[in-house]
Amino acid sequence: MRCEEITNVIVEMFDVLVGKIFDKSDEGMETSKAKRAQVLQQGAHHMRKIYDILVDASIPPDKVRDAVFKYLPRERWAEHNTLYDALNGVR
Repeated sequence: MRCEEITNVIVEMFDVLVGKIFDKSDEGMETSKAKRAQVLQQGAHHMRKIYDILVDASIPPDKVRDAVFKYLPRERWAEHNTLYDALNGVR
């Protein structure tokens, strides 16, 4: 083989390798976006439920906090916050 042919083979191999790396990166990005969208959707759902609790006139003002934690216990709030922070790069 001539030097030019060898160089072409090396460039083609490098191109294939870089393509595979980008494919894996794209898959990881899609997975990350899907997980982030799921967390945001859950957050929106929780905010809707909290809104319902806040405007429910049958719940006395001093019992609103209890109603929120009855809907979603403190531990679950902590889990959601940790997951949200991790997906959004919050430290």
